[in-house]
Amino acid sequence: MTENVENLVLEQLRQMRAQNDRILDELRGIRVEMTSIRHHVRGVELAQDADHDAIASMKVRIDRRLELTDAP
Repeated sequence: MTENVENLVLEQLRQMRAQNDRILDELRGIRVEMTSIRHHVRGVELAQDADHDAIASMKVRIDRRLELTDAP
């Protein structure tokens, strides 16, 4: 009888360990995806900053051509 109980407990522990392993694998995958998303967002931010600078530069040039501001 005790042997059956011990076997049942061990089987339950094995199942819990397997489930924990699956959860850990899934979390690792999510971590990799999040890192990829962070890198992508950073690239978008850098591109947006560059676009903002380019637009500001064009605005200054257009304003000068239209004589809306004093040339330095």
